[in-house]
Amino acid sequence: MRSIAYGLVCAAAFAGPAAAFELEPSVNYWMSEGKTTWNHTAQSVAPTLGDPTSRLTYSGMKSSIVELGLTLRVEEWFGKATFGHGSIDSGNLQDEDFLRGQIKFSDTNSVIKGDELRYWILDVGRNVFRNRKFAVVALAGYGEYHEVIDAFGATNNLGGGAVLAPQSTRVITNDAKWSFFRMGATGKFRPVEPLTLAVEAAYLPIVDLSNEDSHYLRNDLGPVPNIHMSGTGNGYMAQIEVSYNVFKGAILSAGYRDWRFKADGKIRFGSSGQQLPLNNFETTRSGVRLGLSYRF
Repeated sequence: MRSIAYGLVCAAAFAGPAAAFELEPSVNYWMSEGKTTWNHTAQSVAPTLGDPTSRLTYSGMKSSIVELGLTLRVEEWFGKATFGHGSIDSGNLQDEDFLRGQIKFSDTNSVIKGDELRYWILDVGRNVFRNRKFAVVALAGYGEYHEVIDAFGATNNLGGGAVLAPQSTRVITNDAKWSFFRMGATGKFRPVEPLTLAVEAAYLPIVDLSNEDSHYLRNDLGPVPNIHMSGTGNGYMAQIEVSYNVFKGAILSAGYRDWRFKADGKIRFGSSGQQLPLNNFETTRSGVRLGLSYRF
């Protein structure tokens, strides 16, 4: 009798204390837009060049991402696996080069198309506070974010938009992989029974970058990939969402998500062993997310 009474009390609590075993698969759709930018300096080997010497900005990269998730809850603990994949359907690359004093001597635009991104995250966590209205969940996890960008054609922004390469010509591929450790918390508030508001924020104190850049028209750099970058830094992942219990076990959700990865490090051109400073490499992605999950 005591175990039955205890179970009834638990079921009435906020989201109920997790059952001895609970499984929640989910599918999400993330309508996102991203930006990746990096710059470096070569002043140490060529004093006439600027700092930064080159700056590449990949912007307006819209992607429709399908995300699958699976959460396992055991009493107050949980584990979660998340996998996402999407295509990058649009965007622009601006490639700028500078002389000392930041005098621009090259500025081109290229079209981004036919690219992809993917990521995975493994989290573990625990409920640290819960009542009928509020809950706080602590989490920690590890993951990877991988983005491949292809740029086609080139127009000269300093020469009235003159075409330097047709859009049928692939000029650059940027292949960036971020590996990260994250730690954070989720706060939940249930104003009325079927509705829950949630805010999740995670800090990424350890972020590792590996980037391979292919400049297809730079024969002087050798075979592609011909620019290699590595670095360390930090970042964050944040989202806010509203969820609604449609019926027992089925949950619809909608929200907004914002991710940022940032690092500095070293850059190497061609087969040369000489490394130059990578001043900054940054990737951001944000947008509206819709989801459906079911608890067993």
